[in-house]
Amino acid sequence: MKELGTQTITTDRLVLRRFSLKDVNDYYEVIQDPQLYEYISYNPCSSLEETREYLTESIHYDDPYYFFWAITLDGKIIGSISATNVNIFNRSIELGYLLFSSYWHHGYMSEAGAAVFKYLQKIGFHKVVAFIQEGNTSSMKLCERLGMHSDGCFEDEILLKDGRYLDLYHYVIIFNEKNEENKA
Repeated sequence: MKELGTQTITTDRLVLRRFSLKDVNDYYEVIQDPQLYEYISYNPCSSLEETREYLTESIHYDDPYYFFWAITLDGKIIGSISATNVNIFNRSIELGYLLFSSYWHHGYMSEAGAAVFKYLQKIGFHKVVAFIQEGNTSSMKLCERLGMHSDGCFEDEILLKDGRYLDLYHYVIIFNEKNEENKA
């Protein structure tokens, strides 16, 4: 596998680039969107300082297996996409993403996801997985648009603050001859 880490990716409408500490204000605005947290189990940063700390702790661009992009449209951050939980031996990785709700339903995340998949395949990954919470049909449809399929469900995997449990669905794509459209 090629050890390239997070590199800038340009699509027809978007630029996926590395975050910097200059992005604190813009990223804080994105992560304050309450609609993002219906299906994300962690809490947003509650201040600019917490956002600065989060980005400071999260940015590891010196790691060749670290993948965390700011999704930008006309220079403005509208979300993020990451690939984490790298398994170098199996060449697998987990997809994560969020998009400011005012940019939903315009194909931006499909565009960003497809570009990231091409990049990950190009540098040698074999498999990408995503874990989607029960009820998050928009993310399930996104995964399917990206060529992924559900191959199982983890029952009662997520414990909510109110004491309820939710199922977690496992989506996967394997890059091989069957997935020619994902080749870089």
